[in-house]
Amino acid sequence: MSQFQGEAAIVTEPETFRYAVVEQALMSVHGFLERKRGAFRARLIHFQRLRIVPTSPGKGRRIAYRREDIFRWAIALEFAEFGMDPTEIKKILDMNWLRIAPVFLEEREGADTYLFFHPALLGRLSREEDRETSLKPGAPYSVTIAIISDLTELDKQAEIDQAWTSLDPLRARYGMINLSRLRQKLEENLIAFSQVRS
Repeated sequence: MSQFQGEAAIVTEPETFRYAVVEQALMSVHGFLERKRGAFRARLIHFQRLRIVPTSPGKGRRIAYRREDIFRWAIALEFAEFGMDPTEIKKILDMNWLRIAPVFLEEREGADTYLFFHPALLGRLSREEDRETSLKPGAPYSVTIAIISDLTELDKQAEIDQAWTSLDPLRARYGMINLSRLRQKLEENLIAFSQVRS
């Protein structure tokens, strides 16, 4: 409610950013040099074509990117650092974004939060009829994802022998993305490059 009785509350639009600011912030966070901008831009455009983030609305019209769009791009780039194929990255984000987004979008105090994942992607080389689809889960490739603050949280989740058995391969090969630090770096760079371009 407004501080003045009887006045309608002002509804503010979520903050958005122009492409140039987003590109510069993502380049900085992921350590790309200016001379590699073309290769980096090609990767971002490919992610757009896959609809990981909104695509351009058309010639001569600009799109404004929300923080959620930028964070999806950032996580897609993090998965790409692990050598994952962009189409696999899209599947992972589409299937898990509702779990990842609340943790990533909210500023949090305390211990860093990590996106823990166990990739088992070699199965994608299997025959087409053996692959996973929305109607046929449990195919020979998958990505198990958990949001954790430290690895002991996985132990707490495995209270029965069967869970311990399924947890064992996860400890042999896994990846982690520090969501807290990634968010902090993105925010700092978005603010810095927004000020430079205004």
